[in-house]
Amino acid sequence: MTLVDWLNTERIKLSCELLETTNLPIEKITELSGFNNTVSFRKNFRDKYGTSPQAWRKAFGIGSDNHQAHSI
Repeated sequence: MTLVDWLNTERIKLSCELLETTNLPIEKITELSGFNNTVSFRKNFRDKYGTSPQAWRKAFGIGSDNHQAHSI
């Protein structure tokens, strides 16, 4: 794993936590996770998890049936 791969993995893990535990807009999560833009964030997220950040939030975020049961 390259340094860039590791860094992107850590950024995506942080974004998952934010998607699951906050109602912050995707644009703010993009910024807080260290991505330069939402296009890059969404592409990296989809490459890692096979779904969009919005779908992840719907499945595992606050108010979902899986919120407490899910862990990365």
